[in-house]
Amino acid sequence: MNTTQIIIEFIKTTFSAATLIIAIYGINTWRKQLKGTNEFELSKEILENVYKVKRAFAYVRNPGIYKSEYPKELQDILTLNTEQKAYATQYYYNKRLEILHNEFEKLENSFLKGIVLFNITDEIILPLRKCRASLIIALQDLYEFTKNPEYMSSDRIHDVYKIIYDNLSLNEDDKDQFSKYVIEAVDLMIHWLKPMLLKSKINNKEFQNILRRTKSFEIIIRNDV
Repeated sequence: MNTTQIIIEFIKTTFSAATLIIAIYGINTWRKQLKGTNEFELSKEILENVYKVKRAFAYVRNPGIYKSEYPKELQDILTLNTEQKAYATQYYYNKRLEILHNEFEKLENSFLKGIVLFNITDEIILPLRKCRASLIIALQDLYEFTKNPEYMSSDRIHDVYKIIYDNLSLNEDDKDQFSKYVIEAVDLMIHWLKPMLLKSKINNKEFQNILRRTKSFEIIIRNDV
């Protein structure tokens, strides 16, 4: 069986002819619709969503926790027991994460249009996705640690705290490492999008430097708890 026959057989077993035609038609139709989209407007939309995601990260990571963020039934209790504290922690961080998830969904939707229209690759948004994944994993570990202090080592919880809590420094050089990761991830997208808004060329050298640094981001994992 030659290569062409192998490909044909694969297509036959994977997709029906009708499904394949519909898929191709759908992509082509969407591409034509997007062709009419103003490049400036789409670049602006993606960039606005990037900044909203950055702001949502700061909101989730704000170390200030207010009683008003607690479940109503716990707001008047002066001292919470372990179970109540674990429940409250999960409750208010889930509420905060809703903001981040909503803003990220908007960014992903606009970025998908950019992939179709501008041929943007996933490597532009991947560092920001990694930051979100790291934060979610760290918060899940915090929930478990709040319920059971034996869940992880002291070194591990220290690393978790460094991801969850923003040090709120106004000096960029003094910001915590995770904040710097988020800033770099955002800068990567800005360096790609702003030239489209200004109708100028991308500074490829600077762009590649940021891309190289963001590729060093690591998502924290649980096998060392």
